[in-house]
Amino acid sequence: MKPILSVTLITLAAIVSILTWYGLFAEVTLSEQTIPGFSFVYKKQMGNYRQSGHMIDEIYKNLKNEGLSSTKGVGLYYDNPRKVAVENLRSLAGCILAGEEVGTWEPLRKKYLIATLPEIRLPAISFPYKGKLSVVLGTLKVYPRLNAWFEQHPEHQGPVMEIYDLEGKEIQYIVVRPFGIEAVDALWNTEHP
Repeated sequence: MKPILSVTLITLAAIVSILTWYGLFAEVTLSEQTIPGFSFVYKKQMGNYRQSGHMIDEIYKNLKNEGLSSTKGVGLYYDNPRKVAVENLRSLAGCILAGEEVGTWEPLRKKYLIATLPEIRLPAISFPYKGKLSVVLGTLKVYPRLNAWFEQHPEHQGPVMEIYDLEGKEIQYIVVRPFGIEAVDALWNTEHP
């Protein structure tokens, strides 16, 4: 019986250690943060938010094939999945362009939408990014905190933007309503030229 208990405890300790490394015990603090301005290419999608990672990966690979670089993915999630049916969830998924010249974007406009957002201070939470498991843990830890904050600040309820910074090793969860709901809705309503 003791060897089984030892193996179980060692396995449990290993799992907790791995989850800790990916952010299980990371502090989740909402604060005003300066979000630098950026341009990004994106596609719109309807359905499960879990599709976003695949869309970001696809866009990243296509950008690389075009000779453009990106180390940041972005997702903008319009609807609360607790209130909207999965098939009706609206989101944008894409990649932030890394200082590329505007002239190099023309071939992208045939495949993607492109937007530029200015620098702004917004309520946000930063969470460590160590891999895909960090995204799962971030969702489990951050959204309860955001939902509690939204209950205290109902005027800010609305879309949340997630920026996945591979080089900076963090995910930012950004409350975008103070940016202006019209501007955020315009991203969704934009059509290819």
